[in-house]
Amino acid sequence: MNIRSHKGFTLIEVLVASAIVVAAMGLLLNLFASGLDRLHRVSRYSEFIVSQKEINNRLSTLNPALEQSGQGHVSGLLFSWRTSQLSAFQTVSDVLGEENTLRKVALFKIDVTLEAEQSAKREWSLVRIGWREAG
Repeated sequence: MNIRSHKGFTLIEVLVASAIVVAAMGLLLNLFASGLDRLHRVSRYSEFIVSQKEINNRLSTLNPALEQSGQGHVSGLLFSWRTSQLSAFQTVSDVLGEENTLRKVALFKIDVTLEAEQSAKREWSLVRIGWREAG
């Protein structure tokens, strides 16, 4: 009877263990890559939200009855806007001012386009009141 002492792994065992390790590393690398992709998309979207908020703040001081279009830059991105009148002008009294003056007001829609360098352009709309002096 021939008795051999077994002091190592066979070639088959080493190859099976190597295949399992390679497969596990491939899965981890795939998860890591998809996580980075999602992080990049979330980062771009959050930059868009910050830019949109900044643009909305700038346009909040705009009187759309006097300015019909324009453009500007925010965070290195170009944006443009155009107004369109939604309602007819109505005469109202300005009771908040020191003098009781008459103004004409109407609703306007402001269409905004933000052109990003690497992503498609984004568009949204705002509704604002425009005014002008009566008379």
